[in-house]
Amino acid sequence: MRKVNGFAKVLMILILILITVTIVLFGYLVLTDQKNQEVYAKEPSQVIQNYANSGTENQMAMQNQQVEIKDASIITAHNLFYVQLDDNAKIMYTALENHQEDMKSGDYRIEFGYQFNDLLQEEGGAESLNQSFQSAWNAYRFDHMEVFYLDVSKIFLFTKTTIQGGISTYEVSLGAQEGENYLASGYETKEDIEKAEQQIEMQVNELVAFSNGTTAEKIKQVHDWLVDNLSYAQNGEMNPNAYDIYGAFVEKQAVCEGYARAFKLLMDKMEIPCILIAGTGTNSNGETESHAWNYVYIDGIWYAVDVTWDDPVIVGNGLLDEERKYQYFLKGSDEFFQTHTQNGILSDNSMEFLYPELAKENYEG
Repeated sequence: MRKVNGFAKVLMILILILITVTIVLFGYLVLTDQKNQEVYAKEPSQVIQNYANSGTENQMAMQNQQVEIKDASIITAHNLFYVQLDDNAKIMYTALENHQEDMKSGDYRIEFGYQFNDLLQEEGGAESLNQSFQSAWNAYRFDHMEVFYLDVSKIFLFTKTTIQGGISTYEVSLGAQEGENYLASGYETKEDIEKAEQQIEMQVNELVAFSNGTTAEKIKQVHDWLVDNLSYAQNGEMNPNAYDIYGAFVEKQAVCEGYARAFKLLMDKMEIPCILIAGTGTNSNGETESHAWNYVYIDGIWYAVDVTWDDPVIVGNGLLDEERKYQYFLKGSDEFFQTHTQNGILSDNSMEFLYPELAKENYEG
């Protein structure tokens, strides 16, 4: 009987010890939670713009690619790249659209709250989120020609981590570094941007108002105006406007991306399905470099237009003959892909976007 009572005493002591340890541990956790929570921001992940990757492997992978995007009825002026995004990237893209006006301030921060918390709880979630954002930014820029005033190298994705009771939660936002802004060179205020927009709009509205005829005729009118009125910016790297619609419509100087963006903006205004394409071009000297052009939709079929190469620099101020002026106008894949290679990888750390399948033969209208 004494042995049994002794065992019971030992058991009671062990239970009391366990209860005491539990109470102490619980009290520690409560005390920790009552203090200021540990909050810190991870290193911002910078978005890097590189509109066309010209690596040899990517060129070979994209060569003669056939893409099942044929029905222009599902393609509006602004959604071809959006519809290919994953769900997280679509959230970011939509936020960029919804806050497009706010971002003209240069320092507006888009708050996503805890929308990506579940993703960031997963192994590799941060890398996945960064890729979704890079893809969203690329899609946004390739769908929206009117956004010319943001400098992507100054835009960062921030993650704030809060630890409570040993559990981490994540808030995500998008913006500029503290005390800085993400406006492109030459724009200091929202008023600067709106003034530039008015100059562009005046030129665009005039061109749209005078367009007439069939779809093919309207495309030709836009093509001809760009060829006749723009000059290729020989020192494009010194002029950031040469890559966007301001350089094309106001300064009348652009590089290939500026030509292609101007062409697409006018097609959008005329409600003619048009896509901005990135890739590489190989000239008659066998030189290959990053390049941009367009695809347009006529009578249920896609054709290629390269306005830049239809506006070559003529040595000695010579005249451009008619045949040379339309060498890359409404072309099919059989001819066009001899010198052009499309590339759906618009930058490092981005998804690969798909393009519509071109007609094999050139347009005959």
